[in-house]
Amino acid sequence: MNGGRISEETVQSCKDFLDFTTCERPDGSLYGTGGRCRKGTETERDPEENRRLGGEALRASPEEFNSKFYPMIEKILDQNAKDFEDRASSTPRAKLTESDNVKITAAKRLAVSIEDYQELKGTNAKAAAKLKATKEFFDDMKWRLSNEQVLITEGTLKAIWDGKDISKKAKDLFPEEAKEVKFGQSKGSIGEHSHPTAVLKEDLLNKKFQSNSEMASFVMRRNFLTWVAGPEDGKMTEAGFRSKTPDSNDAFSRYKASQIKAFPIRKENGLMSQDGQGLNTPKWLSNAKEARKRGDSFEDWVASIVSF
Repeated sequence: MNGGRISEETVQSCKDFLDFTTCERPDGSLYGTGGRCRKGTETERDPEENRRLGGEALRASPEEFNSKFYPMIEKILDQNAKDFEDRASSTPRAKLTESDNVKITAAKRLAVSIEDYQELKGTNAKAAAKLKATKEFFDDMKWRLSNEQVLITEGTLKAIWDGKDISKKAKDLFPEEAKEVKFGQSKGSIGEHSHPTAVLKEDLLNKKFQSNSEMASFVMRRNFLTWVAGPEDGKMTEAGFRSKTPDSNDAFSRYKASQIKAFPIRKENGLMSQDGQGLNTPKWLSNAKEARKRGDSFEDWVASIVSF
């Protein structure tokens, strides 16, 4: 150590053994964590390490991706949810972000709805069914308590790299694939929830929680947006997983069973919409075009916009 700062050599050595995030404390010292930074600011993963992981993920067989990379993504999602739970339970509302306050309000409404549903389901099934079908319940669960991490599939990345405007019709962008598989969507790529909403709703309505923040964290671990290309969505639809899941305990089971690879999108690259959920398609296409002009490979480009 030098002047209270851990040397870069030490940090890199730790990375070789553990999949840590490198964080910087206010005093400038570094530390590693298995998730997101909570006592400082997150520093960039070493570009070469990120490139190595990105390339390895692209080359991995579906089985290898399922066993190595989906667990890594689950850690990111879980840590985001845990961080929110910690903030919500220990920070005054006035000091929280607008996004956190929206989540807390949504969690409070959901908690009341869940309590009412559990009280009614044994005595008034019609009223219980009506309650869980309300738009307010749906919006609070699916949109206001969505995980901050957004994913993008290999199929969507390849389409953008090839210069395809994914906001256009899927059947026009993928004419050959459309002959083989019936797409379950109209656009080239859509944001969809890996864990079916109907499954999440049933899990939520039949589970007891100790606090609103615990319930919100439960939802966020399973509720995240993934941008899926038309042919990939068609594979899931053909396999019977459009709104069902082979394993309700695994948020990625539909993708795993359909051999779809999803990658976590780096947030600070300016390619997302203002709400952080939608893709800014013109910027994505421009970004890919610039990368091709520089002579970057598809692997290089992917490494620059995703991060494990």
